Amino acid sequence: MLVKLTGNEKSIYDLPPVLRDMRVDGILISGAITAESAELIRTLGIQSVVIGNYSEHLLGSLSSVQAKLGLSVSETVEKLFEQGKRHIAFVEEAPDNYASNLIFEGYRHALKDFGLPFDESICYFGHGVRSGIFDVMKPVFRRKKLPFDSILCSDMRIAREISHLLIGHFGLDREITVTIATLRQYDYYVLPVPAIYTDLNVEKRVDAAFIQLVDQIEGKKSSQTIMIQ
Repeated sequence: MLVKLTGNEKSIYDLPPVLRDMRVDGILISGAITAESAELIRTLGIQSVVIGNYSEHLLGSLSSVQAKLGLSVSETVEKLFEQGKRHIAFVEEAPDNYASNLIFEGYRHALKDFGLPFDESICYFGHGVRSGIFDVMKPVFRRKKLPFDSILCSDMRIAREISHLLIGHFGLDREITVTIATLRQYDYYVLPVPAIYTDLNVEKRVDAAFIQLVDQIEGKKSSQTIMIQ
C-alpha cells in the first residue's frame, strides 16, 4: 500500500483506517513526513519504506529510497556550463527543507567544480513548502537587466512560475536568453521557455522501494537507506 502523508498527522487516528486496523503487511510512504508522523509509523510495527529524501535523524530505523540529488544538480550545472552559461541563479521556495538544503549544497559544489563564483545575491528563497516564489521573484524581473543568464530551480512547479515571469520580462517580440534548468519527475513535463531538464527516475526509486519492502516482509533484508541516481 502507498501512503502519502500530509504532515498534519498527530495521532494514530489521523492515519488511514487500513493502517490502524493492521490490514496490510507493508507500506510505501511519501509526502510531508514529520518527526511525529515518522514515530507514528514506527509505532504501528508494520514493515515500511519511505520514498524521498529525508534526514537520517528524522527517519530513524525506517528504510528509505532516496535520490542522489547532489549528483543530479552537478549534471544540471554541467549542462548549463556547456551552453556557455556563467551566471547561474538558484531559486528554492523552502530553504529549511532537508532536500532543498542538499540541492543548494550540490549547487555550490558544482559551481566550484566548474570554476564559477558563488554569488549570494542571485540566490532566491521563498517562505516554505508550497509558498510559491512569484512574489519573491517579481521585483527581480522588473529590472531592466537581469543579473543572471540562467536559473537552477529544482521544483518543476516553481520552474513554471519562473517561466511566466521570463515571458513577461522579455515579451513576445524578444528572444528569451535566460535558460531555466530544473529537476523533473516525469519526462512529459515541459516549460514554454528555453529549458534543460534532469530526470530523477521516479519509477526506478519506486521499484527499488517495492523490492526492499517485499524483502523486509519476507525477512530477507533489514531496514536500510538506498541511494538511486
